[in-house]
Amino acid sequence: MSDQDQVKRNAQIVYILQAASFVVGITFIIGFIWDVLKKDEAKGSFTESHISWQMNTFIYAILGMVVSYLVAMVIPSVAYVLYVAIAVMVIIRIAKGWMALNNDQTIEATHVVI
Repeated sequence: MSDQDQVKRNAQIVYILQAASFVVGITFIIGFIWDVLKKDEAKGSFTESHISWQMNTFIYAILGMVVSYLVAMVIPSVAYVLYVAIAVMVIIRIAKGWMALNNDQTIEATHVVI
């Protein structure tokens, strides 16, 4: 397996872990840690954008959950809508990223957090 294939496989593993998080939540955190550990290997390849995309997905979801939790203390019904919106956002980002990865395309990840 070439280095490029291994880097692409790492990105696929993280998309799988992110998708699995809807059943086993801890896999979302494991996927983030995997990205942090493997991001240097992706430097200069098309998968570098996917690593950033995946890390941003995690950070946006966590920030959204914190905001939703704070809103839940004041207006619980609004928080439920926010929780659903975050889940939809994560699903869309996983699907969009995974499809681009399978087509060997970069993904627009302009707001790199880490």
